[in-house]
Amino acid sequence: MNKQMNHNDPELPSEAIAALTRGSKIDAIKSVRAAHALGLKEAKEIVERFIEMNPRLKTQMAVANWENARNAFRWLLLVAALGLLACYFLAGTN
Repeated sequence: MNKQMNHNDPELPSEAIAALTRGSKIDAIKSVRAAHALGLKEAKEIVERFIEMNPRLKTQMAVANWENARNAFRWLLLVAALGLLACYFLAGTN
């Protein structure tokens, strides 16, 4: 997974690869910028090229993003249910 992109591009730091595996392209770009003192555009291009060259990583990112969205939706449902319960109990005390 840790392939060299080409001789002009720096390698991705392990923190960037870990961030991509978690589905966080933004954290990967931040890591590349910090490790190689690059601008945002250059770091983004490097990360995106790395993703395109690693289809397995691209799949892992899609799965991680789907799981993150599913978990966020679950939290949203929980908060909504708690809000409804609070309204029910507060309205019932009058």
